[in-house]
Amino acid sequence: MNNSVIADYKYIEDDAGACSEIILKLIKHMRVTVTKDIADLLYMALVTDTMDTTQQSFLTAAELADCGANIAGIDRKNMFVKSK
Repeated sequence: MNNSVIADYKYIEDDAGACSEIILKLIKHMRVTVTKDIADLLYMALVTDTMDTTQQSFLTAAELADCGANIAGIDRKNMFVKSK
């Protein structure tokens, strides 16, 4: 993975296709309950940020669906319902 961002601290997971995958792990590590609202936001981030879809990306999407993310609604809005 090529990451040219200059920062004091970086955290990179080679098998993560999107930042939201890492954020979900962090939230779970902090023992925060993933509510439907959090799941919706993380799923939207997953859908719009995924560069290289990995197995982990699909597992994250499934986990967010289990937490109540509105997968179909978010996908529909992201793909088909956009203003000009």
